[in-house]
Amino acid sequence: MERAVGGWVRLLGVMAGILLLPAPAYAADAGDVLLPSGLLLMAAVAVAALVLQRQARRLGRLAAERLRLAGAVAETAAALGRAPVATYIVRDGADGSFNAGAIPALTGITDFAGLAAALTAESRADLAAAMARLESDGTPFTLRLRVAADGTVLEAGGERLAGEAERSAAGLLWLMDGGARFAALAECDRLRQMFDTLAVPMWRRVPDLSLIACNRAYAAAVDAAPERVIAEQREIVGGIQGEGARAVAARARAAAAAERESHHVVIAGARRLLELTEAPLGEGGELVGWARDITDRETAETELARHIASHAAVLENAMAAIAIYGHDTRITFFNTAFAQLWGLEADWLTTAPLLDEVLERLR
Repeated sequence: MERAVGGWVRLLGVMAGILLLPAPAYAADAGDVLLPSGLLLMAAVAVAALVLQRQARRLGRLAAERLRLAGAVAETAAALGRAPVATYIVRDGADGSFNAGAIPALTGITDFAGLAAALTAESRADLAAAMARLESDGTPFTLRLRVAADGTVLEAGGERLAGEAERSAAGLLWLMDGGARFAALAECDRLRQMFDTLAVPMWRRVPDLSLIACNRAYAAAVDAAPERVIAEQREIVGGIQGEGARAVAARARAAAAAERESHHVVIAGARRLLELTEAPLGEGGELVGWARDITDRETAETELARHIASHAAVLENAMAAIAIYGHDTRITFFNTAFAQLWGLEADWLTTAPLLDEVLERLR
């Protein structure tokens, strides 16, 4: 900009020199008036002043913008220094700038060599190999590194700098304290393993009722690997895209409460009775479900009903009048002989009247 203004000044100087020459006297027609050279000089000076004023204002704006950008850069650098992120920028194989950020384990490290020296031998080798690939062909990477002094776990990533695709060795390395994150991931893995050890089929749905996770018991029940279960949306009741379990899930979503329903299914070639439960999971709209095998209970209830029916048949054919009352003193069984002996209507006795009500009728 300064060179541009200087050019304008030199041009105006030449113009002023020309205008200071004696003006020729000419008249195209009678009555033309000669233009004094002094007046021309004043006009040239006015134009020059206007141009210089505009250039000065433009330079002022550029200077202000430069100061603003410098402040933004300083503010960004300060923010990076406070953030729990370390950065290293390298170009064309030269030793780049390293910013340790607010990572205690990296305090005092000012260059890449210091960073490498602070890592364990295994982490140092992994980082060197990854950085070599990044600088040679731009291959991005993510790594888990460990600081030798205190065992701090760092999450590292490398990638090309935006707009630097044509430069073979221009890249960015970033590091974060990954201890808390990796601990959380490890806890998730332990929880997943715990659910996989359960013999109860369990699954999780997103708000549109699609399956997004299941345990191994669920996968075994539908005879498919967990990945295939999710890919094909295999329902434990209703098969692929079945509506049995999804209908229960839809009711649970609508009611914002757990819903249950029993269904017969075939698992490993055997007919089983499953009690399905679908329940909302937090406030995000997801649902968790599980299936309880109640086949044994159904078998026991069926067997009990058969025994009761057999006993009732024996008592019905007995000559004696028999009535059985429950713990609440309501009649639970009577035979025909009982109804005939006391002259009571069978239809009324089937309503399970209380003992006091029976005695009142007998009176």
